[in-house]
Amino acid sequence: MMRNSLLVLAGLALASVGSAQTIINANNPSGDAFTNAGPSVATQALTATGAYGETFVYRNVRNGGMVGIDSTYARSGTGSLHLVGTGGNAQSELAFGGGFDANGNILGPSMGSIDNLSALNADFYTASSNLSNAMAILRLELFSANDGGSASYGQLVFDNLWGTGPESMAWTFGQWGNVDLFANANSIYLRGTSGLASRYGSAQRTLANWLTTLNGKGYDIFSVNAGWGQSVNQFDGAVDNITFGVGANIRTYNFEPVPEPATMAALGLGAVALIRRRKKA
Repeated sequence: MMRNSLLVLAGLALASVGSAQTIINANNPSGDAFTNAGPSVATQALTATGAYGETFVYRNVRNGGMVGIDSTYARSGTGSLHLVGTGGNAQSELAFGGGFDANGNILGPSMGSIDNLSALNADFYTASSNLSNAMAILRLELFSANDGGSASYGQLVFDNLWGTGPESMAWTFGQWGNVDLFANANSIYLRGTSGLASRYGSAQRTLANWLTTLNGKGYDIFSVNAGWGQSVNQFDGAVDNITFGVGANIRTYNFEPVPEPATMAALGLGAVALIRRRKKA
């Protein structure tokens, strides 16, 4: 998903200071279920934005894959990011970053340099799959305007099903668990795609190895995305509380359905009552 405009935007980054938790709501009060039966990818933008201007998009949805923020598998609060792969090369994902075009391609600005990555973890849940240890996939989408004299695009992919032995962890279905990629950088494996695979091979490396390999080569992070990769296998699960950090700026994204109007009204009345009590005091 590399675009020429990235050559201009690679040096820019979203302005941000400190750390924050952001609630990302679904487009619909009852939750989203964005799906596409056809083989061509479909995209849908979310109206929600992050605390530092990040935009969110459902993308790469095809062959019956489904993605949506809903209440099916609640984690923190009443919801999470729900992902379904029905087999038949179904695929779906949610991505967030500085900006995307109508087809889900990254536009920028970047969210910071991979050299300064300071946090990457998420809560995962697998309800069912025909594959043991299946869980959602987490990726960092990178671009460098000058790696060895030429531009390079690729993703670093955490996919628990890709490796064997120490490259794959045991995963229990039916319960939530956290995977902290950054804190366990010496034992969590990722593979590179596209230009990263061409330059550095398709074999998995630890995150620590990738950070050392890419250091100083100008790679910026243009999106973080979670999904189910194009697969003939079945999957039903969720992701929540994606935590991502560059330098001192560490942010956590909590996915929740939009509160129902009645709930919002009740919250509003409660706030008014609280203000009145404070004024009387």
